[in-house]
Amino acid sequence: MLVSLFVPIAGIAAVDHKKHFKQGLQHEDAEEWDKAAEAFALAVIESPKNPEYRLHMRRALFNASQQWMAKGRLAAEQKDYQAAYVAYRKAYAYDP
Repeated sequence: MLVSLFVPIAGIAAVDHKKHFKQGLQHEDAEEWDKAAEAFALAVIESPKNPEYRLHMRRALFNASQQWMAKGRLAAEQKDYQAAYVAYRKAYAYDP
């Protein structure tokens, strides 16, 4: 009886990682790299041995970092040093 209680949960978890991966792909297409990294990270947590999920997560982390670096450079050029600092901190947080 206990086994039958846990089988549906395993089935739901198997679907969740695919759902998170598809969401990550949608964010990737829209170049929303921080959202893509988050979705891929959830997929990796639920299916840690999947190399495709890991590859997409690493690429999204790298691109999110680069995107925040560009925002930081632009803010620094505009002498908005507080915004530049925040952007650089976010870039560092996404650095794989």
